[in-house]
Amino acid sequence: MLSILLLLIPTLITGYFYGETNDIHTFENKSEFETKVLKSDSIWLVQFYDPTDSSAEDFAHEYFFIAELLKGIIPLAAFDITTPENEYAISDYNINGSKAITLKLFADDKSEPIDLKSVKDTGMIVSMIMETLQETINTRAGDNNARAGTTKKKSSSSSAGGGDGGSKKKMESRVEIITGANIATKIYENPLVSAVAFIAPWCGHCKSLLPEWANASIKLHGAGAILGVVDATIEADLATEYDVSGFPTIKLFPGGVGKSSSSAVDYEGGREKEEIIRYMLEEVDRSGVPKEIPELTDATVMEETCVMEGSNLCVLFALPHILETGAEGRNKYREIMGEATRAVRGMSFGFAWFEGGSEQGKLENALGLNFGFPAVVAYSNKKGVYIVQRESFNVGNIRRFLTSITMGKQQAFPIDVVPFVKTVEPWDGKDGVPFEEESLEDIMGEGWDEF
Repeated sequence: MLSILLLLIPTLITGYFYGETNDIHTFENKSEFETKVLKSDSIWLVQFYDPTDSSAEDFAHEYFFIAELLKGIIPLAAFDITTPENEYAISDYNINGSKAITLKLFADDKSEPIDLKSVKDTGMIVSMIMETLQETINTRAGDNNARAGTTKKKSSSSSAGGGDGGSKKKMESRVEIITGANIATKIYENPLVSAVAFIAPWCGHCKSLLPEWANASIKLHGAGAILGVVDATIEADLATEYDVSGFPTIKLFPGGVGKSSSSAVDYEGGREKEEIIRYMLEEVDRSGVPKEIPELTDATVMEETCVMEGSNLCVLFALPHILETGAEGRNKYREIMGEATRAVRGMSFGFAWFEGGSEQGKLENALGLNFGFPAVVAYSNKKGVYIVQRESFNVGNIRRFLTSITMGKQQAFPIDVVPFVKTVEPWDGKDGVPFEEESLEDIMGEGWDEF
């Protein structure tokens, strides 16, 4: 009898916690969990717990309170990991210890739930859930807009000259999530200039910063700088290492590899998008190296440059054939490109270059590049128009061309043919090899001139 009672104790405790309420769901087995949570379109908050642990009983009161606050908004579940049919969750969801209380938020990507196990404050938990809900709504709205757009015009991939025929939604953020486990790779050994914001989800100033941080991260992509964020309520050790006492706290790391926590200095720039961009680019000029303008070797480069990086305008440089300039001449043109584009770094431009008069004839015809090289053309995939620079290829003219575009002072022409990018081999950095011309005798045969 005693052994039977002992076996019943976990069940009785589980029932005492959550068994008699409709506000918190429980599951009999893995199949039920998969059906109700993993295959659901809803966002779920799930508590994985051991009912024999006293802390689980203490937290049950808070969990009921959270359920009351989120009733009709977000479903909650309680998952007893001590039952044999539920033990799989310990390994599947990285539950640290059999007596853990672990909270996980299953949003749109059910394969990667958001871990809330270190968040103890009820208000913070609710705040993080509501942020995730808002992000999910924004993402779904973006997806719907993208789908609606495909019924009105050709897809972004088709406009870039290839792909699967579907359109990809605009990148919303390039902010790196920094943890104690990845800070060495993402920051210390990254040659780019970086700034890391230590935040707390409940912090009002942090909530104001994050959208500006996200927007700035998109504009800084490819300009030699990255932005990161640390949730100091989860990464407490990292916050202690950087002496974080208030939120948000922002640390700046110079360009170059081999950095450490001692390399960081306090970020002293503004908190608005443009101020963040300006401050970071000044640091790139001081200690970093901007990313080189990529060569347009295939449709993927076009897609990344003109669509996925949030660029409103894609600026393409068509350089003369390598046999005309040699490696030295081509590199001088590339230096002109780099210097000229500094004036509009952080604006809504993407840049790429290709060899004109060679293998990209369809692209040149679609964008009006029929007057010789070097040449510059700005192309809007979204509006389906292009703008050609008609002046000589030098830093001053290119700068004026790019800045005048931002002020609406350049004439745009509609694109009549979808720009097609042919896949080509990238330039090897060397001089070109001249073609060997065959003699008339080789072509016509011996004795061709005797007649």
